[in-house]
Amino acid sequence: MQEKRVLILAYDFPPYVSVGGLRPYAWYKYLRECGVYPVVITRQWANRYGNALDYIAAGESDEVVREVSDCGTIIRTPYRPNWGNRLLLRYGEKRFKWLRKLISGYYEIMQYYFTVGPKKELYREACRYLAENKVDAIVATGDPFVLFCYASRLSRRYNVPWMADYRDPWTSGERDRLPLLGWLNARWERRFARSATCAITVSEMLQRQISDGLCGKMVHIIPNGFDEDMLPSVTIAPPAEVLRIAFVGTIYEYHPIETVIRTFARFAESNPNAAFEFNLFGINREEMVGQLLEKYPSAKVHVHVFPRMANRELMAKLAEHHLMLLFNDYAFMGTKIYDYVGIHRRIWLCFTQDEEARALRRAFYPIKEGAGVNDHLQADMLRDTDAGVAVKDSGELLQLLHETWSELRETGQIVCTTRGAEQFSRRGGARKLAALIKD
Repeated sequence: MQEKRVLILAYDFPPYVSVGGLRPYAWYKYLRECGVYPVVITRQWANRYGNALDYIAAGESDEVVREVSDCGTIIRTPYRPNWGNRLLLRYGEKRFKWLRKLISGYYEIMQYYFTVGPKKELYREACRYLAENKVDAIVATGDPFVLFCYASRLSRRYNVPWMADYRDPWTSGERDRLPLLGWLNARWERRFARSATCAITVSEMLQRQISDGLCGKMVHIIPNGFDEDMLPSVTIAPPAEVLRIAFVGTIYEYHPIETVIRTFARFAESNPNAAFEFNLFGINREEMVGQLLEKYPSAKVHVHVFPRMANRELMAKLAEHHLMLLFNDYAFMGTKIYDYVGIHRRIWLCFTQDEEARALRRAFYPIKEGAGVNDHLQADMLRDTDAGVAVKDSGELLQLLHETWSELRETGQIVCTTRGAEQFSRRGGARKLAALIKD
């Protein structure tokens, strides 16, 4: 059978350190095993800063860089930051705030009507590629959702069907705080998404959330997962003398980080000889965590913050820990839970019935309680895989710390009983996408 060919528009893509980039990267790695040749068009990433500034910093070259391997082709386009982002890179966050907002707002709107803005090179390079090469389908993964606009134009111009991959919802009343921008986003979504052959998303909740605006288009679920090739190639044993607990990624406003750090401080005070670490990797709120450690000094020596790192390096670091801490995202499964399950370490989900966590949820969580969605997806997954514990509240977390520290002292290890982890491999997601492309 002749090999199919798919053009993938993906803004987030390695080497940029981003959870969103792991999804299209897995497609690039595994689609050819399923009879589909992937051509990924992305932007260049220099990764000079090791933090959020990498997202707006210039690429490494003014030339298009092409990489061809046994997996497929990657086309990396040049990137130059807009005026507003240049001001941010040069003068920092505190200066020229309103000017930067005006410039960013201009491009945020105009990019849907004209080929302008820092993402335009992806569209231009896609046009050049399609003028000379035939593909069977186009997949655009968002956000940024201007890629849906580009895919719609390319589909119409070159008569190629396209699919919209929603890693997150484009528009919703909860996330669009500016009424005008929210109205425009909803209008753009209806306009561009209706030209898609179908849509893809990561969960049933998002499937229901986005299907109303897609004019009856089929919405398929291809969940996130862990990349088995990123797992450590050799077995790494955590230390027997220090209890290590890890957390990875974004801390949202509804996450009870203060409750957790306060509980670690209480454990340290009641067990002054306990050797334990709470290590946070690639978080977005270092300053806030620093303030909490000043507030709860007993935890200060035990809590450490590490910068973002590539997924392969991160997975090796996680393997050096006994436990993975996961904040409750309720109706969202998230992505880090899959890596936690894949690394075969016991997981603590915080929390299910904690009063402080509930107050944060009521104040900041984008979906209200009782909205008719499953708001215990992560707890269900932990139960089904026997991968960890859905922790009730801070009191139970403190009790678990005591019990686990005793377990480590007595046995020298923390046993993990995870089962069925292979069902969450990203290779399986690539097989599902390949089947859609062939259809």
